[in-house]
Formats: sequence, structure tokens, C-alpha cells
Amino acid sequence: MRIMSGRGFLTSAHADRRALPAAVLALALVGASCGGDGGGQGTRDPCDGTGTLVDLGTPHRLAGRHAEFTTSGGTVWVMPGDFEAGGLLDAGLAFTMIEVGSAGTPPSYDVQTDTTAGVIASTIVEDGRWEALDLEKGRYWLWSSRGATITVQQCDDGLSDPTPAVP
Repeated sequence: MRIMSGRGFLTSAHADRRALPAAVLALALVGASCGGDGGGQGTRDPCDGTGTLVDLGTPHRLAGRHAEFTTSGGTVWVMPGDFEAGGLLDAGLAFTMIEVGSAGTPPSYDVQTDTTAGVIASTIVEDGRWEALDLEKGRYWLWSSRGATITVQQCDDGLSDPTPAVP
């Protein structure tokens, strides 16, 4: 099931991710034609210099690397940057899918079905732009579909205990 929110695409744990390339292309075309950023915060700091900002390294699902963090609950902002470029299907679009799940159940990616087990929330994010994830209080893992550095931020100092992904 796909849910279109004001903050971007969110998908459930049972979503069919085979449509991801088409969704990314559609987002790029809509954003380009509307001059918008897909409904997220954009490049402006969503917390205006307050709160907690954490670098989670380069969590990448194909490399099997995930990062972890704890949140007091609420809106957690995520921003990818420094994408790995190249590859047969790289059309120069700088988007990645961010997937988040409970740290009590580490992620497991199935290449054949292009699905990750244990996903609680996900969003498609453009390089250098902030998108919001609404999470309950708890500890979470996070990774991206492309090799990108990931920064997370919470405006009320609600992030703690980060464990960055290590290459």
C-alpha cells in the first residue's frame, strides 16, 4: 500500500517496491515541472539550528550496512547526501529510498523480490533535501537504497545513542 502524504511517498512494510524506479522518475518529473521539492522541507534546516543533528554514516542496504538511533518520538527529519554515482540505470537522478525499522528486528533485504523485511516507515528523498518521518518513541535501524551519507535531525533534542553505519 502506498500513502501519498504532504511529506513525500510513504510505503508500508508489504509494499511492492518493483515500482520504485517509476515512482522516482515521476517524482523527478513532477518536481521539475512544478518547481517544487516533492512536499518536504527542502534544503532549509527544518529545526532552524535547534535540536539534535546526527550523522549516521553511509547505511546502504545492498552492502548490508545499517545505522541505528533512538528517538523520543515525533518527527524525525532525514537528509541524504554524497550519492554514489554510476551504474547501468543511473540516469543522474539523485534520489534514494530511506527505510526504517525497529532495532529489535535487524533489516533483511531480499534482492530477488526487492523488499526489506521489518520496515516500519520509508520515504523517497532527493539528495540534499530534508524529508520527515513520524516515529514512535524507540530505537530504530535505518538504511538507504543507494550509498549516501545520511543525516537525521529532531527539533526537540529527541535523538540519542546514534550508531553510524561503518563501511
